[in-house]
Amino acid sequence: MADWFNIKADDAFETSKKIQPSTSNSNRKGPFRFSLKRTEKKDIMFLDGFDTMACWWERNFYHNGNFWNYTPHLGKNRMVYDPVKQEVILFNGQDPLDKAFPYEKLKPGQTKKPGSKVYLTGMLTVADLTGVSTDEGVKYIGSRFLYPMKYGHAYKTKENGKEVEKKTTGSADILKGKLENLRRKGIKDLTGTVWSVSRRDDKSPRNGDEFDFIDYIPPQDWGKYAAQVGYTGYETYPWKPYKYSDIIVPMSLLEAEELAKEILAERNGTPYEPPPTQEAEVDVSYENDDEIPF
Repeated sequence: MADWFNIKADDAFETSKKIQPSTSNSNRKGPFRFSLKRTEKKDIMFLDGFDTMACWWERNFYHNGNFWNYTPHLGKNRMVYDPVKQEVILFNGQDPLDKAFPYEKLKPGQTKKPGSKVYLTGMLTVADLTGVSTDEGVKYIGSRFLYPMKYGHAYKTKENGKEVEKKTTGSADILKGKLENLRRKGIKDLTGTVWSVSRRDDKSPRNGDEFDFIDYIPPQDWGKYAAQVGYTGYETYPWKPYKYSDIIVPMSLLEAEELAKEILAERNGTPYEPPPTQEAEVDVSYENDDEIPF
């Protein structure tokens, strides 16, 4: 499948200052996203960088009791999946999921509001050099994870009775700034850079917002470096970026409409009846699908 996303990283970095995301997962299988616990710190290496990263508008939404649901926004990206052609096509309508998440103010005493947020993001691939452990105590080092690169956005707030404009800071903004300082060492992009990543506090994004530079490993030396950090599967599963156009796929209109009905039924406490026939899922195979053990 050809790449459907059409916003390049450099353009996104410049225009994100002017864009206000609306406040209004696909069921397809895919790799895990990199995530940190509040007090956790991990070492990661980026397997690609800003020079090849494309961006799109993503929706993160509440469903089935959690926020671990992500899908491209059909309206903002102007793209939808065609199950007949089995490809992504141009779309000039409203995302059906907008109807499932109307804007609501928090009610008194409400601490967590089921809803969604839409934001500009890109995706990179990282190798987890610290590793993940199973319940049986087996540790896996070197597994690949998707690494979402979010951009900050402008917003207005009041301070001392006056309206002021501020801007949030995303991981993409932070790492762009870090790279500027690394240019003196001849490092121009993230590919091959090794970082210690952690979260500043409970409100920090799960993929981290504190980055300490450790080293730069050129791609031709990744095999030797893998052996040094304890990744024993490099010869069979060498480090390389995921093919994002196979993983990040917009929903079809029918898929989004049915999901919107299901979410509305869930929020209203009413039964949901799925349609009698479901459209066929696209069979997507993933290289190195068994490298993450859970």
